[in-house]
Amino acid sequence: MSLISAISPQSPVTQAIHKASLKTGTDFDYLLKTAVRESGLETQAKAKTSSAAGLFQFIEQTWLGTVKKHGPELGYGQEAAAIQQDGKGRYFVPDGQAKEAILALRHDAEAASLMAGALTSDISDALEKTLGREPNQGELYIAHFMGTGGAIDFLTALDRNPNGAAAEYFPQAANANKPIFYSKSGELRSLKEVYANLVSKHGDTDVPVPSLPANEAPGRFYAVARDFAPSARSYGAPSGEAGGGYAGLPGSGVPGSGGLQLSPVLIDILASLDVPFAESGGNGARKAANDAYSLRGAVA
Repeated sequence: MSLISAISPQSPVTQAIHKASLKTGTDFDYLLKTAVRESGLETQAKAKTSSAAGLFQFIEQTWLGTVKKHGPELGYGQEAAAIQQDGKGRYFVPDGQAKEAILALRHDAEAASLMAGALTSDISDALEKTLGREPNQGELYIAHFMGTGGAIDFLTALDRNPNGAAAEYFPQAANANKPIFYSKSGELRSLKEVYANLVSKHGDTDVPVPSLPANEAPGRFYAVARDFAPSARSYGAPSGEAGGGYAGLPGSGVPGSGGLQLSPVLIDILASLDVPFAESGGNGARKAANDAYSLRGAVA
């Protein structure tokens, strides 16, 4: 299926994202843009260098944690009951077949969209406590990209030293995601430049560096990061803006859901899409390390 066909209002993937928007109250436009950036709306997409898979490129730990927390309210109570958490906070499924079935749901458009919507709501709440204001779509995307804790660290560093080299602050993430942290010529990108890159397709083209509340001590940022679980680290794409859009199904009726009226920026994403469609492969240890340190999904 072509990307244009997949993004049409009548496609099963778009319908699933719309349903998730209604169910979770998460902005439809945001979910759709995120799915486009992550997988090109390919439900079978897999990452080469981590366990990220499916429409929203959930890694295993983030997926299991989200299903455990939100499964009962979203129609996946049986799956949630099968997931346990060890003393170190990691999620696991004792039964091998059950684990495979639960992880395979990442490739189901409806399940993946519902969990992405629920996780986005959790992330928004956590960031709002930290920022002292409601996060914008770009900041939500950074939290999906880096994890909530990583996003808090990033925004804190950005506020203090916007011209600092992002790779020096996040060397492991930069090593796993060179196109985000380095220019095509190999030059280090600043925190400000990385921020602009990440938020450009989830908001306006004018992306000024945000300021964190002056009275917030760093300790609070880390406390919020520790308290929030699960959180996703995932995603990435180039920046830009253009015009276009679709309007198919009626609006959702849920505040902030956006209905199915897409923003013009979505067309630019289609034009400059650079997402991982590669088959799963590579060294297992490398994937595990990237789950923890790269920008392709992890529990903070």
